[in-house]
Amino acid sequence: MRPGSWLRFAVIAMFIVVGVTAILFDRPSTVRTPYRIPDQVDAAQIGAAAFGSPDGEALGRSMPIAAPLGTASTTWFCGGADVASTTIVLTNRSSEARTATIRTVVSESTTASRQVEVPGHSTLDVPAGFAGKGTLAATVESRNGGVVATQRIATADTATTAACAVSSSASWFFAGGDTQRGAAEKLVLFNPFDDLATADVTFLTPDGFRHPQETQGLAVPGRSVVVVDVGAVQNRRSGLGAVVTTRAGRLVAWRTETFDGTGPNIGGGNPPKGVSVALGSTVPLTRFALPTAVTGDGVAPRVVIANPGATASTVQLSFAVDNPGQNGQPPPMSIELMSGAVEVLAPSDLRQVAAGVPFTVSGRVVHGGAVVAELWFDGSAPAKGHGSFAAPGSSFGATSWVVPVGLQLPTIDQLGVRATGSAATLRISLMVDGSVRPVVLPPGTGSVAARGRVTIDLAALLAKHPGATVVLDASQPVTVSRLQTGPNERGIVSTPAVPVAGTLSAP
Repeated sequence: MRPGSWLRFAVIAMFIVVGVTAILFDRPSTVRTPYRIPDQVDAAQIGAAAFGSPDGEALGRSMPIAAPLGTASTTWFCGGADVASTTIVLTNRSSEARTATIRTVVSESTTASRQVEVPGHSTLDVPAGFAGKGTLAATVESRNGGVVATQRIATADTATTAACAVSSSASWFFAGGDTQRGAAEKLVLFNPFDDLATADVTFLTPDGFRHPQETQGLAVPGRSVVVVDVGAVQNRRSGLGAVVTTRAGRLVAWRTETFDGTGPNIGGGNPPKGVSVALGSTVPLTRFALPTAVTGDGVAPRVVIANPGATASTVQLSFAVDNPGQNGQPPPMSIELMSGAVEVLAPSDLRQVAAGVPFTVSGRVVHGGAVVAELWFDGSAPAKGHGSFAAPGSSFGATSWVVPVGLQLPTIDQLGVRATGSAATLRISLMVDGSVRPVVLPPGTGSVAARGRVTIDLAALLAKHPGATVVLDASQPVTVSRLQTGPNERGIVSTPAVPVAGTLSAP
């Protein structure tokens, strides 16, 4: 053997041993990030150019956004749940009818296509049963803009809603996940293009990153859906974040959680039972505002924050409540996360907010890199809505919002509006029977104080027009979400509304 060969052999052997050990034992890590965190651009830079500049294009994918009327064409990607339980909801903001083409792919690689016409200023429900059997993914295309796509999922136990995406991406981030007893988690990866995509899935835990060998180099053929069983590689875990990154190609990713009612008791009532479908976030954020939450018997909101970056981050959380003079103003909180870590604020951590008072949690990174944040929401007896829901927060404030129908015949239907800065005057219109009708807001709900919030009772406003789409316009930027419970206690959701491009600002 040549001189120096023994040294080279020893070094190579050492690297092989280290690599095999990491694979076999799936060691947590706080430094290795097998993906590139996108360049951080403040949300204020996204806003005005969400569909017109490179920065706007990148950050405009961070949440669903309604394209301006007159846009040449719009594309939405829906999916994540079983075909039989999914309805695609199409809302036409234009006064003129729009034709939409829905192309579906299910997990058995069965494809189907259907063309529908959505009348002006109307909403059309399209049950996805025509697609076949399996886990659904769909592309919704329409010309001339104006169409907004969302989805409703209804099972025997519960009903919920889920967002559709406006773009594919090379990266998808999920702050939380649950594979504990009674919970089953799946990641649904949709490749809407012809070419093969290859993806890696990395998990974030309270202890840092995990890189299971089974989720590296996943092949997602063109125009297909691949479902990743998270419990098979990360079993009996809660606070389980995930990052999906592609080596080649682009994907759309959802997380589906199914709860069978035998899991841990979180909200003081029975364990949740039902399904939750959440669209991932395409970029981590330095600022965010979560959907409306509320505490009380049987209701268990949780704030989940994950740090997918290579350095530690400090996040300051602020709380906006209705009528703080009467309900009290909760103090801010500071959360520190090491690289790859997940922090879960349980209902007990949110007790500074009075029970039954709706509130909004907003966050700002004060040190370190951007984070991913979600609101998790469980409801069980004695609460009026039973089920589970999870969703990322708004990455934008806006002065114009579309509020899709959501659950059918809800028993509780509240619109939470939070001012991102200055006080704002609010106007609400309903899309009914092909027209847009302004409504008079009840006293005390036609404006929102600076950095405050207000709750509007949509159940009363929609009493004569159930199923109408709500359009909210504000004099200053606000964030908007809709809290609903389903009929006969089936379902509880708190979902962000859809901001309109060209009216965006920092959250």
